[in-house]
Amino acid sequence: FKAKLVKSNFALLNLKFLSTLIFLKLILASSSIHSQTIEGRVLNVEEDVANVHVFNLTTNKATITSTDGYFSISAKLNDTIRFSAIQFTRKELVVNQEMMDGFIVVKLSTSLTELEEVVVWPYMLSGDLLKDMDAIEIEAIITASTLDLPNANVRERIQSERMLYTGRTWDFQINSVKLDPLINAISGRTKMLKKGVARDLKESKYNRLYDDLDKSFLVNELKIPKDRIYDFYYYCESDSSFDSIVQLKVKGDILHYMVSKSIAYRKNNSLD
Repeated sequence: FKAKLVKSNFALLNLKFLSTLIFLKLILASSSIHSQTIEGRVLNVEEDVANVHVFNLTTNKATITSTDGYFSISAKLNDTIRFSAIQFTRKELVVNQEMMDGFIVVKLSTSLTELEEVVVWPYMLSGDLLKDMDAIEIEAIITASTLDLPNANVRERIQSERMLYTGRTWDFQINSVKLDPLINAISGRTKMLKKGVARDLKESKYNRLYDDLDKSFLVNELKIPKDRIYDFYYYCESDSSFDSIVQLKVKGDILHYMVSKSIAYRKNNSLD
């Protein structure tokens, strides 16, 4: 009789647990009808696209772009999203179904501010760097490495890695348990965050390559227009063999690859 009672209680607990999971999933499903996470990337040929403010004016929710310009924000149809930063001209978009269904790319134009005159005072600088360097006292730069602090050379987590860590870390408090990891796993948010980390790390690797490339080589030798350099990069990245070539880190092979891709790119875009 005791064995039957224990078995019955265990079955009841399982049933309650499954009911709770189904209830949470129904809540998440119903809420997604009204709003969902929109993912995209901010682009600009000349300026850094990190830390651009992405603000949903309708819901008063905001976020900032990652080091490579990626962002995600909750929104629904007809919400107005503003993109702003000091170095860019402000831009506002009204959310439509196409934005809800796919990945969006937002191109911001550089905001130009010119000064008629600059007065450097009271340092009496001449404009000659060699002379001015001797005239200015420069203090030693203090960093964690110069102070030999522990973990000074440990790589700092990127934004998407911090979001993933927070999203799947359990928080046990007195008389309560933070259920975010369970909810994120059920809703698929954890999986989305993992993809974001892989994407950002891959993009960071590509950006290091692009920083080493001389843009004048792309413009003068490969005949890629200056305003289409980043579009050419994306064209290269769409080739599945690009990542394996970048992994080898052989600059000659990378340049040879880009020369061949530039020919196809110019032809496809009628640039010749």
